[in-house]
Amino acid sequence: MAKGKKPATKRRSTPAKRSGGSTTRSTDQGAHPRRKRVLGALGLVLLVVASRVLILEGYGIDSESMEDSLLQGDLVLVERLSYGSEWIPDFGAPDVGDVVVFRRPEDGGVMVKRCVATAGQRVLIKNKVLHVDGVRAADPARSKYLDATIRPAKQSPRDHFGPYVVPPGHIFVLGDNRDASVDSRFFGPVSQPLLIGRAIAVLWPASRPNRWSRLGNGVD
Repeated sequence: MAKGKKPATKRRSTPAKRSGGSTTRSTDQGAHPRRKRVLGALGLVLLVVASRVLILEGYGIDSESMEDSLLQGDLVLVERLSYGSEWIPDFGAPDVGDVVVFRRPEDGGVMVKRCVATAGQRVLIKNKVLHVDGVRAADPARSKYLDATIRPAKQSPRDHFGPYVVPPGHIFVLGDNRDASVDSRFFGPVSQPLLIGRAIAVLWPASRPNRWSRLGNGVD
C-alpha cells in the first residue's frame, strides 16, 4: 500500500516590521518647527541689517548750521533709499528743498544741509539773497541770519557767490543758518555718490526748553 503524502502545511506569513518609519516621521515633525525658528531668526537678523544699511539710520547734528530747522544735538532719522546706494546706484536724485545727509567732498566727513539747486540750475547769491535760475528763492521757514554785516565777495563767498551752474550729477547745498554754515559756497557742489540719504524726522531732540514738543517732528 502506497504511503500517502503528508498534506503540505500552510506557512503563516508574518507581516514585515516597519523599520523605524514612525520614529523617522516624528523626528522630521520635530525638526520642522526648529528649522522654522532658525530661519525666522536669520530673517530677522537680515532685516535689521538691511534696515540699517539700506533703509533707515540715525545721524547726530553736531553744529548750528541748520538752525532753527535742526538744532545742534538733535538725532535725525535718515532714510537711505531715495538717492540710491553703492548697491542701488542712480536710484533717484534730491529735490530742491530736501534736507540731505552726505559725505563732504574734501575729507568724507558727514554733513547735513539743504539742497537749494540741482544739476543744470544757475545759482547766484547777492547780498545774502539766493537766486536760482534768475528767481529769488524763498528762505526755509526756520532759517536765520545772525550777522547783519555784508562781506565783500573778495573777502568771502558767504554773502556773494556766483553766478554758478551746477554740473551734471551734482547738487548745491546750503545750511539754513547761512551765516554760520560751511557748505557749497565754500567746498563746491556735492556729487551723487557722496549722498547718504534724506533726513525725514527728529528721532531724538536736543536738550532745549521745547525738547519734547519737537520729538518726532518731520524735517521740512
